[in-house]
Parts: sequence; C-alpha cells; structure tokens
Amino acid sequence: MGDQRIEDVAETHPPIAGPDDVAAATRRPWATPWVWVLAFMPWVIAAGVVLTVGALLSSALSIRVGYPDWIWVLLLLVPYLLTVVVAGLDAGQLRAWQHPTVAPWAWAWLGAPVYLVARSFALQPRARHGLRPMWVGLVNAAVATLAVVVGFTVIAVLATWFLALLADSMGANRY
Repeated sequence: MGDQRIEDVAETHPPIAGPDDVAAATRRPWATPWVWVLAFMPWVIAAGVVLTVGALLSSALSIRVGYPDWIWVLLLLVPYLLTVVVAGLDAGQLRAWQHPTVAPWAWAWLGAPVYLVARSFALQPRARHGLRPMWVGLVNAAVATLAVVVGFTVIAVLATWFLALLADSMGANRY
C-alpha cells in the first residue's frame, strides 16, 4: 500500500528541479553581444553630454560650427533610444536561449545601468558569471560620470584663469 501512494504521487506531480535541471540551466549562455554594448553605453551617453554642452555653448556664444542649433536634442535622444533598442535585443536573445526568467527590456527606459542590474538579478540564480556585465556597466557609469565632471571642472578653471589673465593684461595696458 505504501508503494502505491508513492507511485501515484510520482505520476501526478513531476519532481521539482533537481541537480540535473540546475546544472543544465547554468550551462545556458548568458553573455550576449548586446549586454556588452549596454555595459559600455555610459561612454556613448557621456560623449553625447559633452557634445551637447559644446553645442549649447556655441549657440549661446553665437559661434557658427556648421550644424543646426537643435542638434543637442539628437545628441541626447539617440543614445537613450539606442539603449532601449539594444536592451530589447538582449532580452530577446536570452529568451531564445530559453532562460526561464529574463528582465523586461522596459527597465532600459530608466537607463542602461538599471537594466543591467535587473538583468543580473533575473539571471543570477542560474548564471554564475551573469553579474559581470552589471559590474562592468556600473563601473563604466561611475568612471564616465567622473570623467565628464572632472573634464568640465578643468575647463571651467582654465577658462576662469584665462579670463583673469586677460583682465589683468588689459588693466596693465591702460596706463
């Protein structure tokens, strides 16, 4: 009688993921080319910010540089939309590799680092190395932000120093 109940349960309820299922899930590929594009996307966005500031300054100073004054909209919008498209391609590739849980590409509307964090948490139980793109993306975001801030600070200090020298030289030539 005891044997019959065990057989009935085994027939009606398949076993929960055992060691073979977990091992098969960890062998699934996790690194799409798209995730690495997203990991380095902060540099593209940083370049867009720098070019946007240059475009706005040239427009404010009435310097003609050969492109329209509204180019700053494209410089900020194109990398942002590219992030969303690449995240969609990444999520699609992970689904094609039959990962049971995949982060929705809609997280990319909040930025590449946010999508990478969501993706890593979705894959982490099954992919041992799936956290690498998240850490690479977060480090790139931090370093790119720091580079932009330091670069703008250096430019501001040099411009102030130059203007101070110019004012001193003009004041010295008056007499």
